[in-house]
Amino acid sequence: MPTLYNLGSLYEEQLNKPKKALKYFERAALVAPDDPAAFRRIGMLYQGTFGDPEKAIAAYQQTLKYVPHDFDVLARMGWVLWEQFGQIDEGLTFLLRAAEQAPESAWVLTHVGQAYYLGKR
Repeated sequence: MPTLYNLGSLYEEQLNKPKKALKYFERAALVAPDDPAAFRRIGMLYQGTFGDPEKAIAAYQQTLKYVPHDFDVLARMGWVLWEQFGQIDEGLTFLLRAAEQAPESAWVLTHVGQAYYLGKR
């Protein structure tokens, strides 16, 4: 798994080849389905580079199975749910969980405030 994951990182970060990186991360996830690192990176690629929030959520859910307090994934999951799917209450739940992990995060606190505001409209 580390070799496949490292190759994915290389293709994403150094060679700017996200499709190839995704293939390596997916292979890493198949080899070690209980290791959340590859799923986190898969989710990030689908969310950002490929613009597929449904696949991003599926990958983030796999990550949270093994690391339920992963700040970054909780924050990303919350943002995708409320910003891209309009699921404000469910997104807010994830954002609040992220805020518990990093109460100093201005990014998360801003999005918590926005979700509260939108939910009250």
